[in-house]
Amino acid sequence: MKFINILILCLLMTLAISTAFAQKARPTKPKPKATTKSLAKGNIELEAGLTYRSGDSKPVARVKVYLIKEDLKNVFLTQKHLDMYNEFATTPGFKINSLDEWTLYGAVINWEQAVNPTLNAVLKESLAKITITSEITGFDGKATFTNIPTGNYFLFAFYRPNTQGNLWNVPISVKPGINKIILDNNNKG
Repeated sequence: MKFINILILCLLMTLAISTAFAQKARPTKPKPKATTKSLAKGNIELEAGLTYRSGDSKPVARVKVYLIKEDLKNVFLTQKHLDMYNEFATTPGFKINSLDEWTLYGAVINWEQAVNPTLNAVLKESLAKITITSEITGFDGKATFTNIPTGNYFLFAFYRPNTQGNLWNVPISVKPGINKIILDNNNKG
């Protein structure tokens, strides 16, 4: 009986050793390395200013500039928004008959002045959905957007120092490095 116990013990040890060697001899797949997708990024150095009829050039100071994913016209000038505008406009002369008659400037005035609170809230939400980031210009009219993934965007800003407002909805292309953009009389919408 002692002999059988020793034999079984030897067989178990042989089996354990051969299993251990077999596992070490088996080829293993290398673990995949973690990869990070690197997107090129750029900075936007913005300068906003206007030249007036008097010939004076002034910086556009303390204005919020939005970096947005798409053309604001496609977002604000929809039939839904026009219907909301017309529903609120009780004076016949203020109704707009078609999208062709509605301007981005008119829609932005409604957004900025909150003439129609319902439309204002919807336009604010629409703008928020397409906004990447925003910056406020300094007293010198300058602002910087940092670490922006390369690609195509729009810069949107509305400046109203008096009764007439100035609107920018400018397409830009962000490339790696520094991208200098000027908002002025030549590219306002």
